[in-house]
Amino acid sequence: MLQTSRLFLLFLFLLNSSVQTFARDLQTAREIMGVDPSEVIELEDGTEVRGYRVKNVTSTNLFCQQTLEDGGFVGEDVLVEGDAYGDFLLLSSSFVGSDAIVYGHAQIYGNSKIKENARVFGNARIFGRAEVMGNARVFGNASVYENACVEKYASVYEYAEVFGDAKISGTARIYGNARVYGKAEVSSNTRVYENAEIYENARLNGTDVKAHGNCRIYGYAKLGGNKVEVRDNAEVYGGAVLYACTIVYGNRKLFKNFIYFGNALNIIND
Repeated sequence: MLQTSRLFLLFLFLLNSSVQTFARDLQTAREIMGVDPSEVIELEDGTEVRGYRVKNVTSTNLFCQQTLEDGGFVGEDVLVEGDAYGDFLLLSSSFVGSDAIVYGHAQIYGNSKIKENARVFGNARIFGRAEVMGNARVFGNASVYENACVEKYASVYEYAEVFGDAKISGTARIYGNARVYGKAEVSSNTRVYENAEIYENARLNGTDVKAHGNCRIYGYAKLGGNKVEVRDNAEVYGGAVLYACTIVYGNRKLFKNFIYFGNALNIIND
C-alpha cells in the first residue's frame, strides 16, 4: 500500500512538472513569435488583413521563427502544409500544399492554391481562384489570377500575366510582358513572350511554337506542330489554323477559315 502511494505521488509530481514545462514552452513560443498572433496589416488598397508575422513557415512548425522586424505574413485563414520563407505574403483562404514552396517576396491570396511540387517566388502574385501545380514555376514579377491554371512543367515569369480561365501546361513558357487570358490554352513546347497576347479560345501547342512581338492570337485560332511562329503586329484569329513550318509577321492578318499545313517553310507577311 505504501509503495502504491509513493508511485501515485511520483505520478502527480511528474504530471505537475510536465504542466509547468508546457506552460514555460508555451510562453517561450509566444516570446519567439514577438507579436500578437492576431496582428493586422494594411494592404496597398487599404484592406486590413489579420494574421501572423513569421520568418519561416514549415509543415512541422508554423511559428518556429517568428519575428517582428522581418519575414512573411500569413493570414489567419491560410492553410499551409508546405514551406514558405522570405518576405512572402499568404492571405485570405489560400493554400500551400505539402510539397509546394513559396519564397522571396511572393504574394499568395484569395482562394488560390499552390500544390504538388510547384514553386512560386520572386515578386510573383497568385490570387483569385488561380492554381499553380505539378512542377510549374511562377516567378519574377509574373501574375496568375482569376481562374487561371499553370501546371505540369510550365513557367510564367518576368512581367507576364495569365488570367481568366486560361491554362498553361506542358513545358510552355510565358514571359516578357506577354498576356494569356480568356479561355486560351498554351501547352507543349510553346513560347509566348515580349508583348504577345493570346486570348478568347485560342490554342497553341507544338514542339516549336512561338508568339512574340506585338502579335495577337485569338478567337478559335490554332497553332501547332513544328516551327510555327507569329510575330511583329500580325494577328491570327477566327478559325485560322497554322500547323508546321509557318511564319507570320509584319501586319498580316489571318482569319476565318484560313488553314495551312506545311511540309516546307511558308512565310506569310503583308
